[in-house]
Amino acid sequence: MNVFFLGKVQGGTAARAREFPYTVSLRTADFDNLGHFCGGAILTPDLIITAGACTDPRGPNLTEIVAGTLYRAEPFPGQQSRAPAVIVNHPGYVFPPYDDLALIFLDSPLEFN
Repeated sequence: MNVFFLGKVQGGTAARAREFPYTVSLRTADFDNLGHFCGGAILTPDLIITAGACTDPRGPNLTEIVAGTLYRAEPFPGQQSRAPAVIVNHPGYVFPPYDDLALIFLDSPLEFN
């Protein structure tokens, strides 16, 4: 069964606003504007770490990084959107995921507020 499109983690619970301030939503306009397809974590205001599989060229085209949201596609008050400036996959990354890390440098820094 493909759990990618079920909409939530099996047995998961809804997050509260600002409960996980270091997480980001990686989004795509591919697949009829699917929106969220992967997550990441903020390392610095302009640097995100994620799984290499999320930036694999064979996957969705990463078009937007969104911080401060609870929603997969709809706007959320106070959210910040950035574009990827540079994506660096781990040099040992291969699929299936080995050395499954990637860094995403943002086009402008996030504001920690």
